[in-house]
Amino acid sequence: MELPVEVLVHNPTLGVKGGKGTLLRVAAEGFYEMRLEFGSNEHRTLLPIQETVLILAEAEPPGFEGEFEIER
Repeated sequence: MELPVEVLVHNPTLGVKGGKGTLLRVAAEGFYEMRLEFGSNEHRTLLPIQETVLILAEAEPPGFEGEFEIER
């Protein structure tokens, strides 16, 4: 996945459900660096990976069988 990428964000600490954002970086220290929309403004945020769900804003086309590797 190439960054930056548009995402939908779910984070219970902020009370965000489906917020619009742009993922800028996934830090080895355990957080996502992103621009997140709050009202009509965008703010740079650092969100903990353990408490945050990101969904790509653009849906995959039907029948998409992309290659990816899961890091364990």
